Amino acid sequence: MQDPRQEARRRVHWYHPGEVVVVASVPRDRAAVPLDVHAQLHSALRGQAPGQFVDDAATIRSFVFNAPDQRNSLVFAFHKLVDQTSPRAVKNAVEVVHRQLDSLRANDLDVIGAMPHWHLRAHEGYVGGSPGSRPRPVYPDQVPAGWTSRFYQPVNPRLDLRHAQSGPDAAPVPVAVLDSRPDLDAARARAQDFQTRASNDQLLDTVSWVQQHTTADPRYAQEATVLDQHHMARVGPDAGSEPDPYRMPDHGLFVAGLIHGIAPRSPITLEPVLDEMGVGDLSLLLLGLQRVLDGKHENDPQIINLSLGFLPHPARLPAAWYGLHRPHDPAYLPAQDMFDPERDERWVAANRAEVGRTVDLLEVGLRELGAYLRFNNCLVIAAAGNDSLAEVQAHQARMEPRLPARFETVLGVAATTSNPRQAARYSSPSPSPSSASAPPYSGRFLMPSRVRHFE
Repeated sequence: MQDPRQEARRRVHWYHPGEVVVVASVPRDRAAVPLDVHAQLHSALRGQAPGQFVDDAATIRSFVFNAPDQRNSLVFAFHKLVDQTSPRAVKNAVEVVHRQLDSLRANDLDVIGAMPHWHLRAHEGYVGGSPGSRPRPVYPDQVPAGWTSRFYQPVNPRLDLRHAQSGPDAAPVPVAVLDSRPDLDAARARAQDFQTRASNDQLLDTVSWVQQHTTADPRYAQEATVLDQHHMARVGPDAGSEPDPYRMPDHGLFVAGLIHGIAPRSPITLEPVLDEMGVGDLSLLLLGLQRVLDGKHENDPQIINLSLGFLPHPARLPAAWYGLHRPHDPAYLPAQDMFDPERDERWVAANRAEVGRTVDLLEVGLRELGAYLRFNNCLVIAAAGNDSLAEVQAHQARMEPRLPARFETVLGVAATTSNPRQAARYSSPSPSPSSASAPPYSGRFLMPSRVRHFE
């Protein structure tokens, strides 16, 4: 008899059913009137894929991004499908859009790609001092004696900004942490208790600093309400080949605390794009990024921290999209819903150019978004991922970085041991080009070349 848990793992959990995201380049004046853009996109899609998209264009939600010196806006439009339950319906609709791109480029509205409504996950499942580590108790004998000051000690003193000089040339750069958002009032109460019992005010200082700079936005709750009805990853046992989700409501606060310890003068905001299980959505991420850009002047520098990644892992995306096996990847399980007998392993092997184009179109919107953030003088820092333990144990090359850390417009960050030159066994890949185990992606850990004001 088939193990129910094993069967549940085979369901697609890495995107929402019932919705397709169309990415378009639109003149800025037209993008300022979203309803007109929605109507044109909706009409074009229904003409190319009759019967797949719902009749009402008013159901479309969109997120618009502008950048200095760019004539066009980047628009992410979320279109509802008639079939609200089948992952295969999403795949079919996306592929129709890909085949009809030339027909969808008209009247100054340039559709550049389509993709599912991706899920996001915080990187978790490993022990140690990681924001995503499973909670474990800290016993009294593990707390340093006289621990009344910050525990963080930078390996390179030049990276310690705690005592940086003040002045116009040393103005602190604001940091937006797009992550989980805890109940900050409850966190303050815990921090005050910790201050009393341990004579340590680091947590209270972090909570106070974040509360000072973070404002609530009802749009997050509104978007989460739209998503919850289809968010299988919140209730499912697994997300395909991903670790089981578990509660990590303080993940974002942990990350903010690390940043505050390094750069205590930099304003830090928490944008809630992940839930308490460390699971999130593309639309929530886009909303958070919109909030960041709306709160800054286009030429001002801004750091955006993403301790998260998109599902599925990019190394698994081709196989996942076609529902195929990866014989040398025991952690991966194919999604039966995605398999098409006419596009089996032999077809994929014989049509690598078409498969590569499909994968590129699935990612192109996110890649363009990275460019728009860079044009807005934003430095995006993203976690490479904690996916390589099995490969390291088997003496194989590490898994490549997750999206978006692998994009050239993003500064990817890997984990090390206490020796900063030694990669953690679980981390995707080491940022050191000299590392023997680093795959050919290590160059992408360099500072993005066209980010301004961060030299």
